[in-house]
Amino acid sequence: MTQRSVIVVVFDRWGAGQASPLGATMLDMPFFNRLAASALTANFCLADSPDLEQIYRSYWTGRHAADPRDGGELEHWLNGVDAHSLLVTDEPLVRDHPLARHFEQKLILPPSTAQRTADEVAQTQLAKLLFAAGEAILNLDEPHVVWIHAQAMEAPWDAPLELRQSLRDEEDPEPPEWVFPPSRRIEGPK
Repeated sequence: MTQRSVIVVVFDRWGAGQASPLGATMLDMPFFNRLAASALTANFCLADSPDLEQIYRSYWTGRHAADPRDGGELEHWLNGVDAHSLLVTDEPLVRDHPLARHFEQKLILPPSTAQRTADEVAQTQLAKLLFAAGEAILNLDEPHVVWIHAQAMEAPWDAPLELRQSLRDEEDPEPPEWVFPPSRRIEGPK
């Protein structure tokens, strides 16, 4: 039986409907298309909590966020697969998560502090993170487990204005030039 490597990619606030491997046509993603063609893809992920730390507890323990029990499922799984493990992230909550300690290696990029859009796609935070992840994967022995978590749309939107313009339909308003992701907190009963 051949041992296979595992790569998990998580982009904050980036829905499956925006990814070309899952049928989106607005943005071509040839690398992800090739990766998805030989992989298992998950079109839907139901988050059991709005809290990122709790979501990762769920991901890495296999337990619902409301389940108060501690678990070592990630540690047992990583030890059981006899593979090298790597965590790649620019998200401090993932980097500092108590269960992240079970990864053999960590590649941590600082969160984006972009104040303006990038001139080229390669200068964006997401491109830098994915390039660093790709370089690290090339240097890992097989098999490996790589977990990539990018702040993506939760971080400053530093995509070049030219790219934003190319994704705009005729009837759409001009794309914004600001970089901070829109957010709105709705207050209500707790």
